Amino acid sequence: MERGADMIKKRLLITAAVTAVILFTLTGCEIFNPPLVSGQIEFVDYKEQQKIIAGNEGTMAFGEKLVGLGDRDVLPLAIKNTGEGPLVITNMYVKTIKSEPDEADIFSIIDGTFPDLPLSIPSGKTVNDIFLEFAPVTAGEFSGKVFIDTETDTYNLDLSGTGLWRLTLIGDPDGTITLPIEVDNGESLDITSSTGIFYLACETGFLREFNSWEVVSPVVADPLDPPANVMVFDNIKAKKTELVIKAHTSLTVDILNPYVLVPNDAADIQTAINNCAADNTKIAVVVRAGTYNVTGDITMKTGLVGAASNIGIPVYGGYNAAWSVRSYKTPANRLDAAYQTVINITGSVNASGAALNNKVVLEGFTLTKQAGGNDNALVVFNNSTTAGLLYNTITAGGTNASIGVHCTNSAAPLIRYNYINAGTTSADYSETYGIKITEGATPVIYKNSISGGSAGGTGSKSFGIFSDFECEPIVRNNAPTATDSYGIYGGSASGSGGESYGIYIINNGKIIASYNDINGGAGGSATALFANYGGYFKLYSNNIHTGGGTSRKGVRIGMSGRVYAFTGNGIYDCPDALLEEYFGGAMTDIDDVNDKFHVDTNTDAAVDLSAAPSEVMYE
Repeated sequence: MERGADMIKKRLLITAAVTAVILFTLTGCEIFNPPLVSGQIEFVDYKEQQKIIAGNEGTMAFGEKLVGLGDRDVLPLAIKNTGEGPLVITNMYVKTIKSEPDEADIFSIIDGTFPDLPLSIPSGKTVNDIFLEFAPVTAGEFSGKVFIDTETDTYNLDLSGTGLWRLTLIGDPDGTITLPIEVDNGESLDITSSTGIFYLACETGFLREFNSWEVVSPVVADPLDPPANVMVFDNIKAKKTELVIKAHTSLTVDILNPYVLVPNDAADIQTAINNCAADNTKIAVVVRAGTYNVTGDITMKTGLVGAASNIGIPVYGGYNAAWSVRSYKTPANRLDAAYQTVINITGSVNASGAALNNKVVLEGFTLTKQAGGNDNALVVFNNSTTAGLLYNTITAGGTNASIGVHCTNSAAPLIRYNYINAGTTSADYSETYGIKITEGATPVIYKNSISGGSAGGTGSKSFGIFSDFECEPIVRNNAPTATDSYGIYGGSASGSGGESYGIYIINNGKIIASYNDINGGAGGSATALFANYGGYFKLYSNNIHTGGGTSRKGVRIGMSGRVYAFTGNGIYDCPDALLEEYFGGAMTDIDDVNDKFHVDTNTDAAVDLSAAPSEVMYE
């Protein structure tokens, strides 16, 4: 099957939680007299890097596709059994949710990729290459479901996609059309609409009475009676509609304009969010370049788009003064004065509650804790939210504690493509955290640069990532690339008794970490990875090292800590211990480390992290 370059990659992970009597040996494990297996399914959406708990609690979002051109979006589905016994799937099917009885089934499983049923997946095995298709035949928002039946339960996952109409604007030889980008005489520009409605309007200004334009072709029958200099084209339903326009001065295109603009519509960001939440025609807040000083907090909210409630409100920065260009994806973009969108805040940006789903994002900002601000985290995800933090430069600060991002109370946010610095503290026994994870939170931390900052004073501690109380983050691809300097750095706690940690996990949580560069930092004692009191790691293809300190260790396993998988890692610049166990002491020879885990793939030099697969695999 042809997979286009623009195809969106996704994986669904299906795990089986089983009960069995297990006998461990030096060569593996054997299962004796297993009882009837009862499976449990967990979905992980890797397009959004968004972990979704089992059941009908997530959406597989297809892309926006043009109607009438045979365009389609195809997403791969992988099913993996991570339990200790077989997982039996008895049925699997896709359903399109129709608003009209004669609507087509636009979601489907592609012929030839459907597995034979019943399907029994052995422990640890994966079934790949089942492909789902979205092929819209009309414009608008569409939904569907994937149903998966096991021997004991039925699970479903929502599907969504958008069909778009396309309108091609062509400049007539007698005039030039000026849009956010220019269309010269005889050239064209495609624009799209999810509703089939297009608005065309002359630019406003003190010379508005001299602005004029006319449609050369096609002839519009019985046009609406819009305001002056505005024409509405409703339900363009051809495969390709070419609209030839003669503009005597200039023209702008506004497709429903579903945004609240800062500072044009609202002077501050919180007011813009509140206004967007109260207006069922608005879907997002967009913020022009500039500096916005905030005393107190910013609270992310849901909105009222259309008849549906609980539609998350994203907040986007990085627009230039003319709203014609947005540039935000690299730190250099975010430092460019033409696009830099700064939020100086004394409090926190808060996203709380399951209603704040993965459509709620804070994206494209330079976010800084303002002098004199409180010790709370700069960004807080709370109470089962699945909101996102994307493409931001974040610098925290505080006296006794300084926290870049805090995920707590079962929050499962997406944290991706950010530069996060825990900032600086000055008090004795203070603590700094790039990302702090507590109370059952399960964030996905993907392709960030994370620093534990600088914990000043005596007996202080700095952490790149800190995870506590049964949390289960996924930490993936936080490592340098050819164009950006990603990685996890433990920071500096260089005062007397100071300690720095790249990743620290405690109290019965687990972290699956792969393709990361993990540096323990430069504390008085520096540790790249530490697992304690029931916390455990699975580590695949990471670089594990330290940056300084008088005591420098790679992986430390404290009391009741565990490392369950340890393959393909590079461990170096850790002269005091490549691996240290609470009861077993320190290992400084890589052969001893490999012998412990019955592998031969770990090295005492850096490994190539660029080999990370493009799809994000759970294990």
